[in-house]
Amino acid sequence: MAAAHVLISGHHASSHQASEFLQDRLPNSQTTFALKADEIAVAYGERAMPKLVEVLSLPDLSDACSIECLQLLLSLLSSQGRLAILQASGLKAVIAALGKAPKSGIICLQVFSVSIDGSAALLDCSENASEALVHSLQQSVPGPNSSAAVSALQCLANLTRTCQGVSAALQAQLPSCLVTVVNQAAGAIPLLAKLCDLDQWSLDVVRYASAALASIAVGPDVKLETYEAAGSALMVLLKCKDSAAAGNAKLAICNIADHPRARIELQKVMKEEAAEYLKGLPDLPPDYRYHVPNNSNSNSNSNSNSNSNSNSNSNSNSNSNSTSNSYSNGNGNGNSNSSLRINDQNSSNTQQQHPAAHIGMVRTVWSPVWA
Repeated sequence: MAAAHVLISGHHASSHQASEFLQDRLPNSQTTFALKADEIAVAYGERAMPKLVEVLSLPDLSDACSIECLQLLLSLLSSQGRLAILQASGLKAVIAALGKAPKSGIICLQVFSVSIDGSAALLDCSENASEALVHSLQQSVPGPNSSAAVSALQCLANLTRTCQGVSAALQAQLPSCLVTVVNQAAGAIPLLAKLCDLDQWSLDVVRYASAALASIAVGPDVKLETYEAAGSALMVLLKCKDSAAAGNAKLAICNIADHPRARIELQKVMKEEAAEYLKGLPDLPPDYRYHVPNNSNSNSNSNSNSNSNSNSNSNSNSNSNSTSNSYSNGNGNGNSNSSLRINDQNSSNTQQQHPAAHIGMVRTVWSPVWA
C-alpha cells in the first residue's frame, strides 16, 4: 500500500517497495519448465541467430520445422547480418539442412553468396558448399522445385567469381551436372526463359540467358520448343533499354522465325512489330499440295477420260488399219510418211489426255499443320 500511495502522490517508489507490492501477484517460481527440442520460438536481440542455428542443428528436426527455421533465419539477415551467421557457425547447419528443405536452404545460401566475403566464407566452410549445391541442382530440376534449381545456379555462379570457386566447382563435377540438366525435359530452355526476367535477375544474367537462347534457337529441331517456352519472355525483352539484351532477344526471335508455325504465331502476337523485327528474313517457301476434286467431278472426269481413251484407241486402230492397207497396196514412200504423221498425232493426243489429268496442283501457303 505504501508503494501505491507513493505512485498516486506522483513520487517514484523504490525498487524494494515495488517488489514488496508485487510479491503476491508475481510469485517466484522455483521449478523451471521443460524445454521442447522441436519447438521454435523467435529469440529477439543478439540471441536470435545463435538460437536458430542451435535449433537447425538438431538431428531429429522435422522437415517442416527446418523450413520454418530457415525462413526465420532469412528474415533476420537484414537486421543481424551475415556476420552473425558466421559467428554462430550457421553455414554448416544451413548446408546440412539442404536435404530437408532444399528450396529455403538454397535461397539462404544464394543471399549469403551475393557479396565476395560471403562467397569466400562459403568456400572456406568445412561442409563442401559447391558439392551440396550441385547435388541439390540435380535433385531439383526434374521435380516441381525448378525455382530452387535457378537459385542453385545463381549461387554457383556467385561462387565461381574467384579461382577458388572455379576449382571447387570443377571438383564437384559441375560441368557434367549442367550437361545433365540441359538434356532433361525441364532443363535448359525453361530455365533460361526464367532467367530473362529483368525484375528478378541482374542485367548480366539476362544478357547471358538471352544469348544462350539465341544460340540454342539455331537448331532446327528446337525452334518451336524455344518459342513455346521462351517466346513471351523474349518479346518482352525486345523493348529493353539495354542494347545487348535487346539485340540478343531479336537474334533469338529471328532464329525462331525460321520455323513456319513459329513465324505464324509470332506474326499473330507481334502484329505491326513483326514486320520490323522480321525484316530481311527470306519468305517462307510455298507448299504445293495435290487438290483432289469432289466425287461427282472426279466421276465425270473419269468418264470423259475413259471416253477419250476409247476414242483414241479406236482412232489408233483405224489409223493402223489404214497404214496396213496402204502398205498392202504398195504406195511406198508417200504412204509411209502419212503413217508417221498419224502416229505423231495419236501420241500427242494420248499425252494431253493423261489418266491423272483430273488431279490439279493448287498453290497454298504454309499452315500450322507442319508442326
